[in-house]
Amino acid sequence: MHALNFLSGIIKIDDDIKDFLLQHVHAIALNKGEMLRGEQALDRNIYFVESGLLRTFYIEDGKDMTLGFIKENGWVASKETLFLEKPSHNSIEALETSVVNTLSFNSLQNLRKRLYPFPSL
Repeated sequence: MHALNFLSGIIKIDDDIKDFLLQHVHAIALNKGEMLRGEQALDRNIYFVESGLLRTFYIEDGKDMTLGFIKENGWVASKETLFLEKPSHNSIEALETSVVNTLSFNSLQNLRKRLYPFPSL
């Protein structure tokens, strides 16, 4: 899992964290043009681009408006969906064949509770 290797380069990951991530991070293969997430989705996942290239965009007055690109080793998630539990107005599309690692926000919260067992603010 490329996400684990990437994280290991920036933070210390012990065996418990590694086992947790191996159980909860899943790879998704996308073809060019395939949507990872559509508009108005209530998608509470965090994505890591293992390979390929993604684009975030929205539609306004019938026009396709690009917000940004996520390349290999990049992360993407919808803040409004993760923290406010509101549907995202943005879509995510694969611009080329891509492999994306996904971790649910709930799994991330469970990991945080295991590591830091105090209530969140």
